[in-house]
Amino acid sequence: MNKRNPESLENCLTNLKKSWSDFDNLFELSKNWRDIVGEDLSKECKPIKIENDVLTIGANHPEWRQALTYNKHNLKEEINKS
Repeated sequence: MNKRNPESLENCLTNLKKSWSDFDNLFELSKNWRDIVGEDLSKECKPIKIENDVLTIGANHPEWRQALTYNKHNLKEEINKS
């Protein structure tokens, strides 16, 4: 038998508010992406989602993923500035 575990309305609304906040942050990040990562990386890498305060970035090729990894600390600083 499948038992449902309903959540309270307050928890549902809190989760919805958090997801909209993440969406807003992702939208703002996407708007400023070229300024944050530079022209070359912005053409090859895009922010995909923010979940649990973790940014997921998609890259067109493993070399670009490596470039992101190499510049991780600089990217964090730039993202926090924006």
